[in-house]
Amino acid sequence: MPKDEALLGKVVDVVITSAGKHYLKCSVLSDIQRVNIPSPLPKGHISGLQATPLVRLSVSYFVYVMLLYVILIIEALSAFDKIHFA
Repeated sequence: MPKDEALLGKVVDVVITSAGKHYLKCSVLSDIQRVNIPSPLPKGHISGLQATPLVRLSVSYFVYVMLLYVILIIEALSAFDKIHFA
């Protein structure tokens, strides 16, 4: 492609005139077409990331989970005592 500022960010039809190991040379066939590309995000923003509100768990659910953990710990300690001191 010729180094033309008018071609930056545009889509054009080209014909390959020569090719090498690390390059292609071409000439432009068609008029410049503007591609519908969205504008860039502000610096620091991540594309594709959807802002979702955090799910707030109710207090009763939190208490329920904590009770389950306490029961698991008590069961594990009692099983350890039975195996260890039997």
